[in-house]
Amino acid sequence: PIAGGLYNNSCLNLLEAYNKQLLAQTTYIDLLEAQVAATGGILDPKTGKLHEIEEALNLQLFDEISKDVLLRAKKAIRGFHDPLTGHLISLYEAIKQGYVSEVNATKNLEAQLATGGIMDTRLGIRIPVSKAITKSLVDEKIASRFKDSSRTGDGKYVDPNNGDSNLTYLDLIKRSVTDRVNNAVLIVVSKRFVSQRHLNQGHTSSEVTNFTSNTTTTASSSMISGTGSTSTMTGNTTEGPQPSTPESM
Repeated sequence: PIAGGLYNNSCLNLLEAYNKQLLAQTTYIDLLEAQVAATGGILDPKTGKLHEIEEALNLQLFDEISKDVLLRAKKAIRGFHDPLTGHLISLYEAIKQGYVSEVNATKNLEAQLATGGIMDTRLGIRIPVSKAITKSLVDEKIASRFKDSSRTGDGKYVDPNNGDSNLTYLDLIKRSVTDRVNNAVLIVVSKRFVSQRHLNQGHTSSEVTNFTSNTTTTASSSMISGTGSTSTMTGNTTEGPQPSTPESM
């Protein structure tokens, strides 16, 4: 999953990117939620380590206001408590039972689909989409909605680098770059585009910093120094570890 941002050749965690006004609040929370739904925790992009939610909060990888959303998203990995039976049920079962919002839960499933498979909460492992369908952990309608990475229009994500909307999570991953040292996926961010949205929301032009180059065009050859040593950045379509896609599961 997307662990942080790449800005001006520097690696930032998502809270840092949000505090620098490089991510809108909705995008910041969406990316955090997708991380938790896919892994059960929060990744530190500067070390590659996965942290439990409470630990990640103490490490300032996210802020207190996001905590409740992330605790709910964690149930996509750990399972939901069925008040009628007392058993743990899967995210998809919770959708069918009406225990969770279908819109939010579908985004959690999407994050899992884009990063290696649906979580089988009974076995505690990720399984391919085909097996998830046979085990009623997802249906074909939901699975087909997100497996075509070249199609947009049904997605709920926004590219913070250029404002493209209605992207799937897989679309966003494909637009990101990978730190080969920490194996962290980073979304390229540029203050120019976010600041333009701030202008539209009433900020004055003096509050906007303009940049003459778009970091997207240089991300594939960027060098960052987020961990005390230089880490080579590569685009997801070139070298380095690649996120799994639904077609390969």
